[in-house]
Amino acid sequence: MNRSAKLITMLFALAALTSDCLVVGTDGPMRAGGDSSTLCTPALAKGFAAIGDVVHNDGDGNLSITEVELVRATGLTHEDSYIMLIERMEDEVLGSASTVSDDPRDIANWERRIKLDNFTLAPGDVANVIVTLSLPATGTDGQADAMRITYTDGARDFTAETTMKIVLAGEEGLRLNTGAGSPENESLTSVDAGFFDSRFQPG
Repeated sequence: MNRSAKLITMLFALAALTSDCLVVGTDGPMRAGGDSSTLCTPALAKGFAAIGDVVHNDGDGNLSITEVELVRATGLTHEDSYIMLIERMEDEVLGSASTVSDDPRDIANWERRIKLDNFTLAPGDVANVIVTLSLPATGTDGQADAMRITYTDGARDFTAETTMKIVLAGEEGLRLNTGAGSPENESLTSVDAGFFDSRFQPG
């Protein structure tokens, strides 16, 4: 085999190896969300809407959470991503809240957040993954099917998707191209801003 042929063979081998490394699995040790649901919250006059869900490390090693993104989002601006470790049963879990609040309890809870940047989730740990959202135009609604968490387990990359659909309603309330009383609207759960739930039960 001449040198050119050897070089081409080596390049194909390298490309195949690189392609294998870029494969991202969805069957990793992270468990995200709970039962399928829809969370609806109004857009806020001050600050951004903060929407959270829970992730568990069911594996035997550390997981490094690198990114959180919205799945099939329409009409939403993803401002930033945060995480809060849930260390005790009495730790409050963010479902829907505002980044700006006058409530001292909400302010204290929001101060526990850490900007998400290669956060390490140890085996058995549970954390609150949070996205802050806004509407690019007033009087419109935005929605996303879920949050997708990207993380690494050793040398392997994985993603996990939450099971909660997110709806951020504009000034005129929910429209979603459905009529009042339709099955889609009846399935929505309306959540007021400022919701922190201390009744979390790690499963």
